[in-house]
Amino acid sequence: MAWTAPRTWANGLVVTATILNTEIRDNLLVLDQHDHNGGSGEGNDFLADVDSITFEDVVSDPSTPGSGHTRIYSKSGNLWQKNDAGTAEEFSIETHTHEVADDVAGAESSTSSSGESTSIGLTDVTVQPDEVKDLSTPSTWHNMAQRSVTFDSNARAYASAIVLATFQVSGGSSPGTLSCRLAIEGVTAEQFVDSSPTDNEEYIEFLSGNRDLTGGSSDFAVEFTHTGTDGSDEFQYWVRMHSGSMVYS
Repeated sequence: MAWTAPRTWANGLVVTATILNTEIRDNLLVLDQHDHNGGSGEGNDFLADVDSITFEDVVSDPSTPGSGHTRIYSKSGNLWQKNDAGTAEEFSIETHTHEVADDVAGAESSTSSSGESTSIGLTDVTVQPDEVKDLSTPSTWHNMAQRSVTFDSNARAYASAIVLATFQVSGGSSPGTLSCRLAIEGVTAEQFVDSSPTDNEEYIEFLSGNRDLTGGSSDFAVEFTHTGTDGSDEFQYWVRMHSGSMVYS
């Protein structure tokens, strides 16, 4: 049933049952059963220019809303929501707990945080200086440092690495393009590329990145590759990498 715009009354108009049913009964039924769809007599389906809403605490959780709806309410001075599956959850606003996987024998720790302050555990991987790789296999990612972090549920894996390296051109052919990357689960998080490296060229680079994962073991790696074909060229490096994961609860 749709809303009918009320007529403008005039002297001498004969009032009939049809007019009364349309003007009064039908329009009152529209107002009683309106859908808030923005149409005439229906009202909007949103609130605009609202400065604040004051909730009165409920004693117990309200009934489950209809399909595709969520009910928001206040209980014990905190905001709650109840979805159409009947699950009631409290909004985490001021104080919450982060579960942090620190990769020490698979151990995990929980730390309480307030506001935006969060403590995160880090694990270190250090490759000592004078690590040398020859460039006999081009167009392949060669491992420089690697680490795995284990966690139990959905998490954001993060890592950063400092790379100090020297490229030595020992042969006569072109060394090609040199690339170094930080990878999480084999996906490049960040990399640097030198399209024309020269003999004894030095690199000081900082790489960082993060990736959402679904749980289990996450592999972090610092790797390099090149397009040259001279196996006598060498890449000498030192790497320090931090890695870990954060699980929000």
